Amino acid sequence: MQDCSLRFNYKAFINKVSVLQITASFFFIIILYPYNSFSQDKCEYEEISVTLFVQGIGASEVTALICNREIYLPVNNVFDFLKIKNTVSQGIDSVTGFFINPEATFCIDRGSKSIHYQGKVINLKSDDLVRTETNLFLKSEFFGDVCGLMCNFNFRSLSV
Repeated sequence: MQDCSLRFNYKAFINKVSVLQITASFFFIIILYPYNSFSQDKCEYEEISVTLFVQGIGASEVTALICNREIYLPVNNVFDFLKIKNTVSQGIDSVTGFFINPEATFCIDRGSKSIHYQGKVINLKSDDLVRTETNLFLKSEFFGDVCGLMCNFNFRSLSV
């Protein structure tokens, strides 16, 4: 007669349970484990309205970006206020134009991370020039390098 009793295979059961435990643990670690995400920008930019004062010209309200008490001004709005000829590219990646005479051309280019003006090239870091859906913002210190417009940001009065 044959033995009809079922034999419990303890080793096979342990192996199946171990594989299920490892798989479930791996699944929960991947899904539930908090991890750092890396974004393009190191800092959260906050959009604020500031008053731009220029001696001998007047004042104007402009939208600016602020990050870690650094102010970023909209290139074309500042140049329009100063009556500097400028053109923004269709993709809002660059601003070109000239100061006073047509030979004094400039190009502020986000793609190459540089400012070209009168044969000089000013290299920018990735966080010196910020593009939003509506504008191209440049860190205020570079307005002094490009057009001699020294910018002092007063956080208390939100003025430049």
